[in-house]
Amino acid sequence: MSAPPPGNAARPTGSRFAGATETGPARPLPEPPTEEDRRSAAELTARLVRLRGAGQGGQFYITLCEALSGPGRRLPLVLDGMAGAGLEPEIGTLLWEAAALPPHRLAAVAESLAAAGRERECDQLLRQSAARPAGEAGTIAAELTHAGMAGKAVTLLAAMVRSKTAQEAVGAVLDEPAVVTPLLLDAARQVSPLHHHAVTTELRRAGVA
Repeated sequence: MSAPPPGNAARPTGSRFAGATETGPARPLPEPPTEEDRRSAAELTARLVRLRGAGQGGQFYITLCEALSGPGRRLPLVLDGMAGAGLEPEIGTLLWEAAALPPHRLAAVAESLAAAGRERECDQLLRQSAARPAGEAGTIAAELTHAGMAGKAVTLLAAMVRSKTAQEAVGAVLDEPAVVTPLLLDAARQVSPLHHHAVTTELRRAGVA
């Protein structure tokens, strides 16, 4: 594990940062929603309600996916609108689609969900993302860590460790080994001593640990 960075900045605390490894100053929090974000989220929610009422399932699904095309900070507003309009059961569908976003976009969405206090949805999104290739999961984990959310990175990596072989899981560290390796070890330790041993062994074989 690398030494803590110089300076007097306080180490982040709380559930978002549980298991965090200090890797340098965190990026600023996501920008707060704008009036345009609020207007767009309200309009999209209204369209979803109309389509659901008209029984237009195909168009409803297409419109639901449109929520992922805007800035990440807009998604929590859409979720709020859906919950208030009786569409909360469809939030799981939206998060499932979000799990297929490109790594950097997915990380931005996860950051926005956490910043908006939607911890449950953020964790659900990250666990669903564990099915992606390990290298992509590692990219997301690094992005989250750079944003000061190493605890969320561990949530993703722990789900990945459960769903992949140790040899596959080690692929997560290859792009940013200094950042992701300690997080992967922490994640494997949380899963079980057996997983931690297997991941440690594969990291040594790969010349990383």
